[in-house]
Amino acid sequence: MDQKIFLMPSSIGTDIFDKNLVVEIMASMPWLDRGFEVASPDEYCYRWLFRTEDAIWPVDSALSADLTYITIDSHCSRGLEVALRFRDMYNGRVFAFSEESLPDIIHLDESVQTVSQLENCLRIRS
Repeated sequence: MDQKIFLMPSSIGTDIFDKNLVVEIMASMPWLDRGFEVASPDEYCYRWLFRTEDAIWPVDSALSADLTYITIDSHCSRGLEVALRFRDMYNGRVFAFSEESLPDIIHLDESVQTVSQLENCLRIRS
């Protein structure tokens, strides 16, 4: 099943991410397989693929063309690790939701420390 986490710089979707900082953070992740700018950005302007040991397919992540959200596959624990590491490295507030957690949007503050906690907060199905 294709599950995604959505990260946003504000809980109401009005703020935007700093594209250069997002690209820099994603490029520094140890699991990065490759990152690339999208040639014709209709929906996304940048994408990343992350290696994983516990799933057949890589974790896909993308920055929206309007810079208001990032999507991260959550079909395995690597996607959750990427979200937590991004939160730790981004110099601003980060909010998250999944299709299963809507209408609840959570603030990814220091109280969410583990993959298991994030999985529970976002109601991700294992």
